[in-house]
Amino acid sequence: MWFLINQYSLVFSLLLVGPVSWIVISRVLDWRWGTLFLACFLIGALLLFYTQSSEASLIDTRSEWDGALSSGTPMLVEVYSDY
Repeated sequence: MWFLINQYSLVFSLLLVGPVSWIVISRVLDWRWGTLFLACFLIGALLLFYTQSSEASLIDTRSEWDGALSSGTPMLVEVYSDY
């Protein structure tokens, strides 16, 4: 259970901050301003999630590994075992 909370902590915090900020803004100003802020907040969160995701590429051969190392871009290496 804890790994799910850690993995989705940004989603949980956004789901908590969004409605609370809507309530505060709609109490201080008007419900339309709160709705506008919430819409901008959700669009910003979706853009953040979209830009932070990446596609995993599998490396099967040594030449692909050498090409990935010589490309000069950062990479995340995940090593696993089938045993």
